[in-house]
Amino acid sequence: MSDSTSQYNSEIIMSCARNIQYSHLLNYDRVMLRQNNINSDLLPEKVKSVTFTSLGKVYHGVGLDNINGGFDAVNTGSVYPKYFHFGNTGMVFVKSDGDEPSEKCCVFADLLDYFSFLTIQGKSKKRKFYGSDCFILSDSSVFIDCASYGRNYKRIYCFFPKDDTGNIMYLTLRDIMPKGSVEKTDVYDNCYNLQHYLEIKKREKRLSLRNYNDT
Repeated sequence: MSDSTSQYNSEIIMSCARNIQYSHLLNYDRVMLRQNNINSDLLPEKVKSVTFTSLGKVYHGVGLDNINGGFDAVNTGSVYPKYFHFGNTGMVFVKSDGDEPSEKCCVFADLLDYFSFLTIQGKSKKRKFYGSDCFILSDSSVFIDCASYGRNYKRIYCFFPKDDTGNIMYLTLRDIMPKGSVEKTDVYDNCYNLQHYLEIKKREKRLSLRNYNDT
């Protein structure tokens, strides 16, 4: 299925969405996130489950409100479409813990990368990016939001996929932000994105445990 066809079909599914219900994170969604190597206990409390029907099917998702009153979610019930969007398009903004304004932020291409990042970072306050605000860019149009919000930070860390699209996102952000404020991150080394990195690390951990049990 081509990208344009996928986009078209996704728009049809969303335009026919009915019986939309939001709730606290469901156990079903926690299980599905775990299958993607994501620890749901590390997600912010504001993360919600969404359930709706469209064209005779029931869909499940997990997501966050964006700054313009819309809602962005990752599909946890089926392979396609990968993401859902309700209402106004906008950047998802997650403020760091604490009362003081943060001087740094982390920017992600999508929700799964953000959720993967939280799982990789864990709970320790000594982790490298502790205290950072987070931006999730679900659509190219939200770069305007990112530029507006981003000028308040001394350092912006980009966690984009290692492909042409990710590089364009990085270069665009670098061009519209103050000089020297935008950095690429090497957290996921030779992996395509944070989801891929987390998958590799989980696989290595399982293999190490298996070898240990065999000795």
